[in-house]
Amino acid sequence: MIEHREAGEQLFRQLFFSPVATLTGRIRGSVGFSQSRNTPFQGLAADGAKLAIWELLKKGFRCVAFIHDEVVIELPIDTDHTAAAKQIEQILCDSMQQLTGSIPIACEYSLSDRWYKQAEAVFEGGKLKLWQPFKKTGFEDRPGIEIAFACDSHVIEHDQPAECEDEADSEDGKRRQLLAK
Repeated sequence: MIEHREAGEQLFRQLFFSPVATLTGRIRGSVGFSQSRNTPFQGLAADGAKLAIWELLKKGFRCVAFIHDEVVIELPIDTDHTAAAKQIEQILCDSMQQLTGSIPIACEYSLSDRWYKQAEAVFEGGKLKLWQPFKKTGFEDRPGIEIAFACDSHVIEHDQPAECEDEADSEDGKRRQLLAK
């Protein structure tokens, strides 16, 4: 069959300008060969992230940013952060699981004063505690910077480098943030 094909306009268009669909049915048109092979995976992850954010909003969480594969959510300071982390983790995993079927889904999270790519969960006596960077940032005594909470959801282990350490100011100074990736 291949020997009967001739290189030409039709083959070129099939390889480089065909539409592709995600498992959720979202169609992306006129994409190149590499994009058509990548879209089913990256598109599924994007669809799962959007579904998870929607579910978080419906449950009353305040999502303030989405950075690569991470969601930043503000939480009140007087919240039980450990319980909130478990609830958010469940929402994120359940949302993605709806799209992936039997593929295992996991989350990672941390609590910090603003978004840090390198933040990790810190527990003391079974309670989630504030993660602190090892270097001085210059923002320690600045008012308005509260707590950031991070949660990481992966279908396929893939971590992209990100260089963003913007402060996470809250509108009333009495909320903390959740970061989900």
